[in-house]
Amino acid sequence: MTFAEFKQHFRQLFLAQNDVCGVCIVGSYARGDQHVGSDIDAVVFCADPNKYITNRSWLDAFGSAREVRSEQWGPVQTLRTFLESGLEIEFNFSTISWADIPVDPGTRRVVAEGFEILYDPTGQLIKLKEAVLGEIK
Repeated sequence: MTFAEFKQHFRQLFLAQNDVCGVCIVGSYARGDQHVGSDIDAVVFCADPNKYITNRSWLDAFGSAREVRSEQWGPVQTLRTFLESGLEIEFNFSTISWADIPVDPGTRRVVAEGFEILYDPTGQLIKLKEAVLGEIK
């Protein structure tokens, strides 16, 4: 699966969920400077992140996982997934409050280091990106 195919599949899968209010890619893939060892950092904003952490059946849509590790990064719950294909994907879940303004320092760093919005029906993610990029200039 190419990154473009992953991105489209990821967006479509979570767009179909009625509790999802935002989807994005962060990090090196969002900046366009990924390398062979880079993982894909995918973020889903939803009402109940624990729903996707505990029921992992949706992971099958991306292929066979040889290992899945749970991680916590402040308010973000993560499933670091190592697929049989060799792809490493960090699926991150949080409520949309992660994108609140004024911007938390950790959020600011993540957005400043690469933030590609794939789905933003409320416009909160674009406001966050504009706030952070406005601070950098």
